[in-house]
This record gives sequence, structure tokens and C-alpha cells, in this order.
Amino acid sequence: MSIPFSNTHHRIPPGFANLLEGLAREVLREQPEDIPAFAANYFEELLDKREKTKFDPAEWGAKLDDRFYNNKAFEVGWDCCSKGSRLPAVHRTKKQNLTKCF
Repeated sequence: MSIPFSNTHHRIPPGFANLLEGLAREVLREQPEDIPAFAANYFEELLDKREKTKFDPAEWGAKLDDRFYNNKAFEVGWDCCSKGSRLPAVHRTKKQNLTKCF
């Protein structure tokens, strides 16, 4: 017997939504006849690119989401230039002795 309504919320793995958004964007752009075959080819190319460049778009998207939803910049006393900050290295300044970050 099935339950017609359930208040259960399932969490998706970090980066999974980013992968699905990328696939959806390419499906809308290319308008393929066979979407499952297109998706298989898309993920194979993405896997090859990840292995060659060592860049994982799912991991990167998960880190961006984490940075957006867990933004500590608005907490009192948080220093974005400290070594313990979770900002990517490209966003940190080279001088760690600055009193203001931005």
C-alpha cells in the first residue's frame, strides 16, 4: 500500500545538481533526437575532460554552492583573508597583513 503524501525530504549529493544543470543546458542547446544517448556521450566527454585537466565541475559547483549557502562573511569578527577561510586561493589576497579584505 502506498502513501499518497509524504513529508520526506531527500538530500542530493553535492555537485549533482550542477551536473544535471549542465546536461539540461546542453540538451536544450543541441536538441538531440536521442536524449539518453546524448547524455551518455555528454558524461563520457565530461569524464575524459576531467581526467585530462584534473578539474571536476561537480566538485567546483558543490564548493560554490557551499560558499554561497554557508557564507561566513556576514558573521561578526570573521576575517576573509585569514588562512582558515574557505575562499578559493584565487580570491585570497597575497598580503595576509591587510586589515580590510575588500
